[in-house]
Amino acid sequence: MAFAAGAVGCAALPPFHILPFVVVSYVILVWLLDGACEGLPGLPTGPLVASRKRAVRALEIGWFFGFGQLLVGLYWISNALLVDSQAFGWAVPLAAGALPAALAVFPALGIAAAGFFWSAGVGRIFVLAIAWTVAEWLRGHAFTGFPWNLIGYVWVEVDPVRQGAALMGIYGVGLLTVFIAASPATLAGVGFRHRGPWGLV
Repeated sequence: MAFAAGAVGCAALPPFHILPFVVVSYVILVWLLDGACEGLPGLPTGPLVASRKRAVRALEIGWFFGFGQLLVGLYWISNALLVDSQAFGWAVPLAAGALPAALAVFPALGIAAAGFFWSAGVGRIFVLAIAWTVAEWLRGHAFTGFPWNLIGYVWVEVDPVRQGAALMGIYGVGLLTVFIAASPATLAGVGFRHRGPWGLV
C-alpha cells in the first residue's frame, strides 16, 4: 500500500499535473504511519523504546513510499537510455530499478525520523512535512545531489504558488505542499482510517 501511495502521487507532478493525487498520496501515508504507530506509546518498555519501534516501522513504510514515487517519477531516465539501446541498454535495469531503490533511502530516513516523533493531532503533520523536506534537501545535495521530482514541482503550472519559490525556494514550497496535502488526514477518526484508502472514495 505504501508503494502504491507513493506511485499515485506522481500523477500530481509534471507532465500530468493532477493536483488532487498529491493529497491522496500523503493522506494515505499519514494513515499508514498512524496504523504502524498505533498502540506503541503505551508499551511498558518506556517511551524511548516505543519511539524506536515507531521509527523502525516508519522506515519500512517510508522506503516503499519513496520507491513507488521514484520508480514511477524517474521512468524518463530509461527512455533516454533507449535512444541508443545498443550502447546503453545494459544500464536500463539500473536506471529503472536500482536508482529509485537507492534514492528511496532518503525518504525512508526522513519518514523514520517522523515516526520517532509521531503523535496524535496536527503535530504529526508538521513533523512529517519537516522530515520530508529535510530528506528532499539531502537527496538534492548529498553525493553531488539528485534534485529531480521534488514535491514542490506539483505547482509548476500554478503561477501564484510558483512565485512563492522566489521567496522560500523549492524546498520551502515543498514543505508547505506536504503539510497542506497531508492535513486532511487529521479530519478522519480512527474508525474511518481503519477502513483504509477506500475511505477517500
